[in-house]
Amino acid sequence: MSSLDAYIISYNCGRELIKPAIFAPHILQAATGRPDLIVFCLQEVAPISYAFLGGSFLSPYLDAFGTALQLVDDDYVNVVTHNIGLTAIMVFAKESISSHIESLELAATGVGFQETGHKGAAGVRMSYEDVTLTFVSAHLAAGEEALERRNQDYQAIVERLVFDAASKDSQSSQQGERAHLVPREKGMYASSHIIFAGDLNYRTSSQPPTEEDARQFPQPTRDPEDPQHWSHLFQHDQLTEQVRSKKTLQHLSESTVDFPPTYKYKSSDDVLLDGEKPWPWASHRWPSWCDRIFYSAGVDPQAYEALPLFGTSDHRPVALSASIPLKSSAVAASPYGLDPQWQTKRAAARRKELAVGTITYLTWTKEGATLLLASVVGVLGFGFILRSILV
Repeated sequence: MSSLDAYIISYNCGRELIKPAIFAPHILQAATGRPDLIVFCLQEVAPISYAFLGGSFLSPYLDAFGTALQLVDDDYVNVVTHNIGLTAIMVFAKESISSHIESLELAATGVGFQETGHKGAAGVRMSYEDVTLTFVSAHLAAGEEALERRNQDYQAIVERLVFDAASKDSQSSQQGERAHLVPREKGMYASSHIIFAGDLNYRTSSQPPTEEDARQFPQPTRDPEDPQHWSHLFQHDQLTEQVRSKKTLQHLSESTVDFPPTYKYKSSDDVLLDGEKPWPWASHRWPSWCDRIFYSAGVDPQAYEALPLFGTSDHRPVALSASIPLKSSAVAASPYGLDPQWQTKRAAARRKELAVGTITYLTWTKEGATLLLASVVGVLGFGFILRSILV
């Protein structure tokens, strides 16, 4: 075995549960074979209260992806699941190779408000036959006008995404004793094959569209000369320009983008395939290729596609099928140094996440509001009884 076949899906879930039976038939749409590894890079995986609290609150949203994969092929083992706030990563491996995966390391950093996990990156690093693999799921700043902020977010991720032993409250799951956590501190750019995927949020304009612009949005057509073919809009892709200018994703590459924009849709259909209907664009956002997958030198891409539009999100997933050689890869030097205060900043941000998660759970969710009401009634009732006794 000279290489591993990896299959990576990046998906902004729109904070909604996927429907496994609907999602499952399309999971391997871009696969060129039966992958050795399947990696889900997820953003906005759940409502903020569940995502920030984690644990059993978040589990149903993550478990839905495992259920969908089992409907396709039940020979995959969940090697590791890791999240920071609303951004998560799940790695599955064929059962025949899962026991050979070692030296699991985890990393996470927020780049959202107060460096919390509203936006951010979750990473997994592992070894297979002495070769190191690094997978990162990321979510950068939103909005047409936030180009520079996105570049800054990527810099912050490189500075603070440090791979280290998992803490007890890391909200991660590993499969038994074979998941040997090695207490090494390394940044993303290391001697490793790297795949960086996520809702990177780069747009096709720095200004919101007008009503006239919206009438010219791309629609399904195979004719590249048609004014509404998506390729005309891709010429304005911010990310392509920023990568060429070496302002972001330095030393990483992307396969040719040969699929329609992945954002922003509004559909009530469970699943919508290209050509079935006109693309249902939201008129207040430029259609853009927000969802992307990049990789380091040595990784051999086989296919790069957008999956169908699912009604639970305004994004389409993207998938990369790639062959990863089982030989060491020297990655170019990191464009930014590590932040020596990364650990302190993450701990402080985690406390804020728990506070926000608790408040939003009690005020934004039905079960939380019920619990809060019951607590208030209980306190008032206890006070009434106590006063009756003392009077």
